[in-house]
Amino acid sequence: MRFSGGRNASGPLVWAQQSIWPAIKRDRPHDGHLNVRFAVPAEPTSQYRDIVSTVATVMSVHEGLRTRFPLADDGSTCYQEVSSSGRVALPTVELAAADVDSYLEEWSQRSFDTAGQWPVRFTLAVSGGKPLAILGVTSHLVLDKFGERALVQDMRALLRGGHVWSGSGRITGVGRAEHEAGERLTAISERAVSRWRSLLESHETRMFPVKLTNRAVLGSAMLVSPAATAAADHIAAKLRVSSASVFMAATAVLVSVLSEREQVVMQSMLSNRFSPSEMAFVGNIAQPWGLPVEVGEKSFEDIANAVYQGSLSAYRMSRFNPHVCNSMRQELQVARGLDELPWFDSFHNDTRSLRLRKAAGPSRAARKLTRGKDLLRHGSKLYVEIREVDDCAEIFVVANSGHLPVGDPGTLAVSIESMLSRVLASDSGTAARQLVTLALAEAGERE
Repeated sequence: MRFSGGRNASGPLVWAQQSIWPAIKRDRPHDGHLNVRFAVPAEPTSQYRDIVSTVATVMSVHEGLRTRFPLADDGSTCYQEVSSSGRVALPTVELAAADVDSYLEEWSQRSFDTAGQWPVRFTLAVSGGKPLAILGVTSHLVLDKFGERALVQDMRALLRGGHVWSGSGRITGVGRAEHEAGERLTAISERAVSRWRSLLESHETRMFPVKLTNRAVLGSAMLVSPAATAAADHIAAKLRVSSASVFMAATAVLVSVLSEREQVVMQSMLSNRFSPSEMAFVGNIAQPWGLPVEVGEKSFEDIANAVYQGSLSAYRMSRFNPHVCNSMRQELQVARGLDELPWFDSFHNDTRSLRLRKAAGPSRAARKLTRGKDLLRHGSKLYVEIREVDDCAEIFVVANSGHLPVGDPGTLAVSIESMLSRVLASDSGTAARQLVTLALAEAGERE
């Protein structure tokens, strides 16, 4: 199908894309695990022409979807090249509703030729000849989970006969890159990199530096957990903190126990979008921040409160030029005589959206533990992401068994669920490390 209505433009990568590009380049042609996939259910009255119109509209409105990324002359990086019009394919596949998720997971693993093709693919799932859902997958260069949310909201609105967000301040990828080249963002980056330097100089950030075995396996697991969801919501309400802080505190205690360190420094990327324009931005924008967490013998309640308070100021560490940050890290590497750049071995993320919850209340999905395929590479030795499935938290874990004493990602996911349940049942003064140790033992038995 054809689409048009945008502009032709070109520009450098935005800062967040500069951080993501090396991972995509490193993993090709096996970088499918970095892709962002989504499914948008069709309306009961949706006709094929409605589906075509929806896809054509979002291709026109969201510049990131019609951006190619040719390599620079030296091949070290790429740049943005936006087309005002073009064609995008919309093949169909006959599926039962129950098979959509498994098909989407398999279909979305193919790598993108981002230099020569659009960084997005669509497929229309049909059942009995009627539209069932629009399936989509994009390169991580143009979509993060927050951008996915904006795109899906637009597509849902269009399928219902509505309109996309039309704020005058809509941000585009090239526009963001131009903004980042200005004096204001340059100054913000300098201050942010200064904070990163201070954090890296004052804290030991390598949680799992010891190689336990030469046969490292990067595995993943996903646990849809009504129990963890209810526990986190209950703890958050009791402490008057966010449920994201509760899950992040659980990850911090887990890292403390596994690394045998009383203080850990968590890297996170919960969100650093500050305006309605940024919330509607499709084109990667989020950047990480770091947060020291003192675990020691503290109770879980104390740790969750500290994480919540700390995360409010940690957003100041966002929005930095990765080239400037990497130069700073290289200086520290030489000064310390390290064999790798100083950074973090553990990463916690939370991509849920309370705004998308159904007005009728939560529809907690059934508990389900799924083991993913072994990964070839991953930037962190431990990665925990809290996702949303039918208003229920899904705990996604990637673990490197070559560095973690408990390297099975399924056991780690279940231990987070067990830990939060134990927090609810325990005395408020109980040391969180004790609860995690018990949770790990219980998770191993349940596995």
